[in-house]
Amino acid sequence: TLFRSHVELSALSPGFRLIGLVPGLTWLGATPDLAGLGSAALASGSDVVGSLEPVGPATDSRWRALVGSLDAHGAQIDQAKAELQRAATFRQRIDRGTFGGLVSPVGTGLDDFDTYLPLALGGLEALSAAPALFGAQHPVSYILAGQNEEERRANGGFMGSLGIARIDRGDITALDIRNSYDFGATDRAPLPPPAPMAEWMGFGGWYIRDANWFPNFPTSAAWIEWFWNYYYGESTDGVVAFDEEVIKQLLVATGPIDLPDLNEHITADNYRERTLYWLYEAGSPNGDRQFVRSAKTPFEKQLGTALFKRLLTLSPAEIA
Repeated sequence: TLFRSHVELSALSPGFRLIGLVPGLTWLGATPDLAGLGSAALASGSDVVGSLEPVGPATDSRWRALVGSLDAHGAQIDQAKAELQRAATFRQRIDRGTFGGLVSPVGTGLDDFDTYLPLALGGLEALSAAPALFGAQHPVSYILAGQNEEERRANGGFMGSLGIARIDRGDITALDIRNSYDFGATDRAPLPPPAPMAEWMGFGGWYIRDANWFPNFPTSAAWIEWFWNYYYGESTDGVVAFDEEVIKQLLVATGPIDLPDLNEHITADNYRERTLYWLYEAGSPNGDRQFVRSAKTPFEKQLGTALFKRLLTLSPAEIA
């Protein structure tokens, strides 16, 4: 095995390093470290594959099975991270400049390793976080904030869309996406707006749809969650903000979405056009470009539901 080869080469390391002093053979001095890098990287990959082995019943949905596997194999993911860090340590000992001429393909391989190492480490961190994020131990809920770049805000745009997603062990158990004006509590007095809103935009009250006022997203997210709790008495587990480009990329992954009740066929290419239609024209009494509150709610609700249902039929690799 490669691991055994690495052990044997490590024992011969002093000899390889002496040979590496010979002009033209300097690359041989890196042979033990190259073997160590390969061994550690393969071990990391093996641990990742093992962490994806299903642990639940065959009737589980694809996402529930994935979340259950990652939750059950957390120790293997931690081991995969440790092995990849070990591979990075071996890489630091290797002089890339010694791999030219006939051994230039090895140098190219090292360049690829350098490129993909941060992505791999980030991916392993995501796998570690996934069970908690997707409700492996208890149901979680996230506020969905759709930001419209047609009306600029420091965090990407006015929150024209708002919703809530509830997730239990990888399955979305409830999803409600609507016009942000539809969310509020009639028995709760509005807060006074931040001073710039009152001065420059003439706002007389502050509502959840304007809670992403702050350029620092964690601050805006905290206020969005505060408003949700203020309106509905419910604490949530986070805020997921998205804009038009995110939806377009998801439509690239899922393919076209049909909304038969609205006679709509939505693609990545026409999503913006159809959104603007439902935002400004669908509810206009004379068809002019005129904003009508809640006119786009049926479109957003049906598209959001259909899009998420389609996403749940795809594998993580297909979405990525």
